[in-house]
Amino acid sequence: MGAEQLPRRRLWLMRHGAVRYFSSDRNGPNWHKAELTPEGISQCEAARAYFADQKFDKVFTSSLPRTHQTAERVAPGSVLHQDPDLREIEPAHPEIILAKSQGDPRLLETMMRQALGPPLGLDEHFMHGERLGDFRQRVVGAVDRILDDPSWKTALLVAHSVVLRVLLANFLKAPLDLVPHLEQDAGCINLVEVCSVRHPLVRLINYTPALPSKEGLWSSTLEMYIEEWRETAKAALANQN
Repeated sequence: MGAEQLPRRRLWLMRHGAVRYFSSDRNGPNWHKAELTPEGISQCEAARAYFADQKFDKVFTSSLPRTHQTAERVAPGSVLHQDPDLREIEPAHPEIILAKSQGDPRLLETMMRQALGPPLGLDEHFMHGERLGDFRQRVVGAVDRILDDPSWKTALLVAHSVVLRVLLANFLKAPLDLVPHLEQDAGCINLVEVCSVRHPLVRLINYTPALPSKEGLWSSTLEMYIEEWRETAKAALANQN
């Protein structure tokens, strides 16, 4: 006789499609209102095709526009259940970050590189902003509420890079030090299965339907942000001249 099959539910975790946070016509990064780029839209279309035969009982997003835009394209027609506790980790206000870096681009780059350690601890602050322990508590709490909802068997959660890293580390019963080693590329998909006794089974991590082989994708998400900031700073300087 085979082993008894547990009644599992499937929670698909997806990072929103690509956005651009820095622009030469703004003062500081646009963390809250950034919208999908054409590349991000293509990533959503690839994810929609990947999920063509999948029916989601519920679709969850954060309160930020880039997750809504992604979910609307990946699961068109679905009611979106928004939870602000699923928003991305909060850095300090751009003015504070610039003051801490003393206007030195090298110090700012160093600050960005060190934002996710390692090592990481609950008392660390992300770029002088949100405390990691508080962040972990709010995102894990939000997913606990989702798991406590018995009305779905298959659900999609569209969130953010650090949110998903922390959630995956939590499902794997791993310390925060694992977070820097769990890449979440734009438009990526993860799959976690849970059962009534809350024994998670992680089946898939960081699969990108738009680029399954990762061909040409050598930079980390953080490195892409730094390069984007460099390009923006260079363009702003050229405009001043």
